[in-house]
Amino acid sequence: MLVGLVIGAVLGWGRVVETTVVDATGARFTSTAFNGPGWVIAAAIVAFVIAIGTAFRPLMARFTWLPYSLAEGYVLGAISHLYDSQTRGVAVQAVIATCAVFLAMLALYGLRILRATPRFTKGVIAATFGVGALYLVGFIVSLFNRSALTFFNSPSPLSIGFSLVIVVIASLNLIIDFDVIERGVKSGAPAAYEWFGAFGLILTLVWLYLEMLRLLSKLQRR
Repeated sequence: MLVGLVIGAVLGWGRVVETTVVDATGARFTSTAFNGPGWVIAAAIVAFVIAIGTAFRPLMARFTWLPYSLAEGYVLGAISHLYDSQTRGVAVQAVIATCAVFLAMLALYGLRILRATPRFTKGVIAATFGVGALYLVGFIVSLFNRSALTFFNSPSPLSIGFSLVIVVIASLNLIIDFDVIERGVKSGAPAAYEWFGAFGLILTLVWLYLEMLRLLSKLQRR
């Protein structure tokens, strides 16, 4: 699935075109735009529909992993290029940071420092739904007032703190993913469920990467 994400990301990266613009004062800056934004929107819709469908039919993950990986990777590649055009190198930094967090959480789980207890799981799931609801409200409000998205992307201390909280919540979701996989192995779940376990991990990693990308971009713009 990671290979599929990378392949899709390479294709998506190429959908963003950078143009050097010179203003009236002679200053140069880079303007970016999607080369065919319809493809990116379509890929995002496909990835979302596949993710929802797979969540309700876990055994379908062995068939849906490839189209999801390619579609999601395509969207990630395009978004990463947009961020990287504003702050050079931020995409690579986000990848490294995501991998570091993944390994750290895996170590904490393996050493039983963090465990997916019922209370822990309920708290993380509640926080995750809270973040999702906040993003949904922000999106709806932005349809009527585009400045509503300023807070989510501004480099202000409050916005950076908000991003840090979301990164922590996304990271803690990895503990739940590890627990689901371990419980599946211990209970003797069918081998086909390993695809669903991988699917869940990829979903969390994609979310974590996007939040890392947003956070690092804010930090570099301060």
